[in-house]
Amino acid sequence: MRKILLVVLFLFMLSPLAFSAPGAVRCGKLLDVRSGQTLANQTVVFDASGTITSVGSSSSTKLPNGVTAIDLSNATCLPGLIDVHTHLTGEPTNNGYAGLGISVPRAAVTGVKNARLTLRAGFTTVRNVGVNGYTDVALRNGVDAGDVEGPRMRVSGPALGTTGGHCDNSLLPSEFHYKAEGVADGPWAARAKVRETVKYGADRIKICASGGVLSKGDQPGTPQYTPEEMQAIAEETHKLGRKVAAHAHGTQSIKDAIRAGIDSIEHSSLIDDEGITFWPSSAEPILSSTSTTTTTFSRRAPRPECCPSPLKKKRRSAISNVKISGTAIGPARNWPLAPIPASILTATARNNLARWSHEASRGHSGRHCQRRGSARLGRQDWCVRGRSLCRSDRCEL
Repeated sequence: MRKILLVVLFLFMLSPLAFSAPGAVRCGKLLDVRSGQTLANQTVVFDASGTITSVGSSSSTKLPNGVTAIDLSNATCLPGLIDVHTHLTGEPTNNGYAGLGISVPRAAVTGVKNARLTLRAGFTTVRNVGVNGYTDVALRNGVDAGDVEGPRMRVSGPALGTTGGHCDNSLLPSEFHYKAEGVADGPWAARAKVRETVKYGADRIKICASGGVLSKGDQPGTPQYTPEEMQAIAEETHKLGRKVAAHAHGTQSIKDAIRAGIDSIEHSSLIDDEGITFWPSSAEPILSSTSTTTTTFSRRAPRPECCPSPLKKKRRSAISNVKISGTAIGPARNWPLAPIPASILTATARNNLARWSHEASRGHSGRHCQRRGSARLGRQDWCVRGRSLCRSDRCEL
């Protein structure tokens, strides 16, 4: 029988405000994503705020007075995962015309559910990019206040886009005179929209540089924001101390966004060799979704009639000097993490660690191992069979 490795994620990671006492975890093995090595018999110690204070050999690590370590000596531990492209307040079943019936309060309730599921699946930090009604701002604030169980969040609020573009809503007829709240045409209108979005709580800016696959009347490869508009958005965003992410499937849109100073490219589905050479190795990762729209529709709901056929991505066989961060769409429970070889898991974790290193200066350093208490220990077992990683309750043991 093939030997099965049980991987236990540090799922006792909740808001720092939920802590009341120090603690420790004794791991049979621990994945060190900095070195890429698996260390044996390690103990992780954290203080009452949830900040990790030490990681070392179990034989030599001294526990704080009164602390009894949680025994995971038969498992492998790894740091909390990071998902850099989420839409926690939405559901894949609510695309197209079905989404017109979802109110902003209802979306916020969905976000509360998905934040909990995402955290318990092992993701302790997410970047939420695109919502209606600033529901992600409310969700982030609820998590920070300890009112909602969920990961740390970096949020964009409504995504900025052009009239009739991917980030607009083109489902209603003309007599409604409706446009999405993030629509802004022209460089100066785009600057004003950046200021407005930051005013209402966004700590990231999301734009739609090209068409997409879940919107009516546009095509994924077609440019939408002009280079001048994107340059204005990037300048205004950076002036306000934020970073900007661009949804870009199309080849030209990817290049225009890079030239304009956009910080990250979401999807980059049709990137070509020239576009790859534009991207400096010191910049943030180009993002490539691990979940395609084909997966979304086949697993959760039929594809909406309003929208274009799912985009068939051109996979690049070799990309040099470009860091890739894996992304997902929707709550983590709906997106199996298979197949993920250990080498890729380690590399992705290392890239994410580098990407989020700036958080150390904002008071989040070391908070990768957190818990609410032994009564609420959210232990989550995963098993690796061959190259596939899945929840243990779904594995054929």
